[in-house]
Amino acid sequence: MRKKCMALGLLLCLLPGLAGCRFHKSDSMDFYYVRNHYQYGQPQGVICPESRDVTGHAQDLPYLMALYLSGPLDEGLSSPFPRGTRLVSLYTQDNTLFVELTPPGSGTSSADFTLSSSCLALTFLYFSNVDQVTVTSGENTITLNAENLLLYDQPSYSSTTTEETK
Repeated sequence: MRKKCMALGLLLCLLPGLAGCRFHKSDSMDFYYVRNHYQYGQPQGVICPESRDVTGHAQDLPYLMALYLSGPLDEGLSSPFPRGTRLVSLYTQDNTLFVELTPPGSGTSSADFTLSSSCLALTFLYFSNVDQVTVTSGENTITLNAENLLLYDQPSYSSTTTEETK
């Protein structure tokens, strides 16, 4: 009994000292970028996550978007957006994140826009409280959600193939 009281007394003496300590919770977020060299047949062969520390800014969407648009730290990844792409507007409405970016330069295809928008949607769908992301850049607009993002195309082969002839 005496040992329990001493242990409790020691703990009570230490508590004021521990109250001055700060415990920092590190927030991280996956930013999705494009691989410089595609790895065909791999689940993350084209789009790959890069974990970034967003401590203190986890709810600051403009900051997160600026950090995302600054590009990846990993040399094996690259930003899916053309150099110089800037944020025009960013807001949420009815569980949708609306992102307007500066128009792409000439030579940017609709496939490039879809890939870059998919990377952006993946980044913000799984971290923020939105169900879909609408990206607009110049004349291009796309709305993506978790259901219409296919990240890995694995062919399914039928055991039998039937062919009709006329």
